Amino acid sequence: MTSPLQTVDEHAVAHARAEFLSEASVATTAVRDQILTSWRRSQLAELSIDRVDVRYAGDPDLGTPLMQCASPALRQLSSQLAASPVSIVLTDAAGTVVSRTSSDRGLLRKLDEIRLAPGFTYAEDEVGTNGIGTALVLGHPLYVLGSEHYSEGLNDLACFGAPIVHPLTEEPVGLLDLTCRNVHSDRWLPALVAQTARSISQELLTASCERELALLAHYQVACRSTNLPVLAVSTDVTMINETARLSLTPSDHEAIVALVGDRLRSGRARSATVALSGGTPAHVSITPVKDKRDQVGGYILVVHINPPTVVRRTEPHVPSTPLPDVVGSSPVWRNRVAEALSAFGSDGGLLLTGEHGIGKTHLAKALHRRLAPGRFSTLLDMRDPATVLPSHLGEPSDDGLEPSSLILAHLDEVPWNRRREVSRWLDGVRAERGLVRVAATCSSAQLPEDMSHHFGAEVRLPVLRERVSDIEELAVHLTGRIPAARRLRCADETLRILARGRWPGNVAELRDCLRRAALSCDGEVIRPEHLPSQYRKVGRRLLSPLESLERDAIIDALEANDGDKVHAAAALGMSRSTIYRRIQRYGIDLFTG
Repeated sequence: MTSPLQTVDEHAVAHARAEFLSEASVATTAVRDQILTSWRRSQLAELSIDRVDVRYAGDPDLGTPLMQCASPALRQLSSQLAASPVSIVLTDAAGTVVSRTSSDRGLLRKLDEIRLAPGFTYAEDEVGTNGIGTALVLGHPLYVLGSEHYSEGLNDLACFGAPIVHPLTEEPVGLLDLTCRNVHSDRWLPALVAQTARSISQELLTASCERELALLAHYQVACRSTNLPVLAVSTDVTMINETARLSLTPSDHEAIVALVGDRLRSGRARSATVALSGGTPAHVSITPVKDKRDQVGGYILVVHINPPTVVRRTEPHVPSTPLPDVVGSSPVWRNRVAEALSAFGSDGGLLLTGEHGIGKTHLAKALHRRLAPGRFSTLLDMRDPATVLPSHLGEPSDDGLEPSSLILAHLDEVPWNRRREVSRWLDGVRAERGLVRVAATCSSAQLPEDMSHHFGAEVRLPVLRERVSDIEELAVHLTGRIPAARRLRCADETLRILARGRWPGNVAELRDCLRRAALSCDGEVIRPEHLPSQYRKVGRRLLSPLESLERDAIIDALEANDGDKVHAAAALGMSRSTIYRRIQRYGIDLFTG
């Protein structure tokens, strides 16, 4: 919504600005709240107040979808303002000027002096309060008049900025700004810049539709020319043919798109190899699809599934189906489980690595049950090897079978002065029981070198935030295993909240959260109010794995810098305007994390 241009008492604002710069406070209502807040951000960033420090970011790219979609609106706006002393400025999402036009030569000379010109960046965290950078931080149209600017070099200008938001992603892709001398500011400029920004957004939507039509046409041609699985993917749409629907699982679809994601974005690679569910390899040919603007708008993926190879085995056949007691159907989880299953079936030893609480030991026990049904295993907690190292693996079972699997939990936590002893003991076990499968779990980044040679394969399990699509399934499973006199279940809203959580403690933390919620629940349904307080406030939508990682990095940086957004942004290598947008986008609570 566009705010109407309010009358600003320039003298009162200038006095308030001087008061703020000397005392860091303002005792008047002459300054709008969003301007005062921006002044504070600019002061915290230690920006210059008496000169305009503008960074040159490089020659702008004039071939972007934003520039192509904005050109018609910019030409029309230029015609409307031909007789007005107003400049038209288009920036990218970072506040770097892409284009600038004006019919007023005097104004252009002024803009050259302050480097409001193509290639220069007017982000708030570099220039201070201004109509470009501050509007991008706030995410909505904003005007900044005269002394409302933080830098004195801008105090004779008026800036009217409106972010250009892509209708499909709802993310700012740029900004339209109208800049003039403050004495020439007019009440109709805020509405004009906001209306034009909306028209550019609509053109972006139209261009997206054109790309989808081009993608659809190429998809139909591909489907008619082959009986193989065909996928058509873009940032906004995915289409699959009947063959793909019947021969590929939804997890396969995700795995294919995820694996070739980097290749798709580069627009260069033409093929990739992916492991489907169960480990079956597939070759994926990639064809980029361009629209009439010569922009790559999507890709056609044709999947060549390799026929299974017949291999004679002395070991039991490794099943291709997921383990029934290991919960999770996301592609990354299924692929890691398949890798672990294959490795544990060999005699080289399996090392399961990853953060605490992700279920490494649980998976190791499930692998044993799958590969050696009816036989037992020995599970040793290696945090205290003095008490757990047996002289043998245990007595034979009633049917005369000896234990067929040895699981060493927390192998990386063996005290350093006992590692050699443990290593020698493990050598003896492998020599004496050559057919014994050995699996170990490790939460450290790397197992000590004197231990690692015992393991021929390492499988790193993903953290929970890398497989967010599994959280609801896990929550249902864990809730059903809570000891209770009644059968508990989670309400749908509770599951949605849990799916949007951060879970630094992984599955173990999720299990603990549900157990605590069960204690607060009097009935059979765990509702949001039963969850511990720190889990109730989360973001508004389910994040992708990459978004979850970015959110966690921001939270960690904020915590490491005591909530200081300026220092957190610097630590992450992002601008302050970006970190403000991400905090708002991910619903990060700076007080509770």
